[in-house]
Amino acid sequence: MSSFNQLAEFYSNANEESALVHVPSLFVVARDCTKSFKDLSNFNVAKAVLILFTNIFGIYSNLQRTPDSYLYISASNLAVEKIGDRKLYEAASWCLHSICVVKDPQRILSITVKSIRDIPSPVVHEAFLGWLKTFCLDFGASSLSNGLQDTLLWILKVSVHAKYPS
Repeated sequence: MSSFNQLAEFYSNANEESALVHVPSLFVVARDCTKSFKDLSNFNVAKAVLILFTNIFGIYSNLQRTPDSYLYISASNLAVEKIGDRKLYEAASWCLHSICVVKDPQRILSITVKSIRDIPSPVVHEAFLGWLKTFCLDFGASSLSNGLQDTLLWILKVSVHAKYPS
């Protein structure tokens, strides 16, 4: 946790051009230390990783560059997985927001909806719907575009399943 916190702090104050060069290596280290981001049951470690991703996407935003898919897909999936934890909701939401700033919000919405389909927890679904409302307010309903169909299908599936469980 301490290492991730220090990395997050470094990336929040780093020389952006030179720090961006190290992101692929940093990603590999973070991925390997967390077993592909699946071993983040510790609240503090998960929060530190989400903040680290948020800071990295902040650098991409400031430099007006687009991150590689391995980075934003992994971060999106992690944020969706952790958004249902009330202690991590804010960090996960900020992470998703920062990704949408540097990558087409429609693409991120598509990734998050695909990711949340695999999560059965209604708590996560409720938190994701809260984030989706904020997404629409921040990026406009037009940013839903092609992702609208996938999002509505997921919402309908979740609501039918909640009303008529198997």
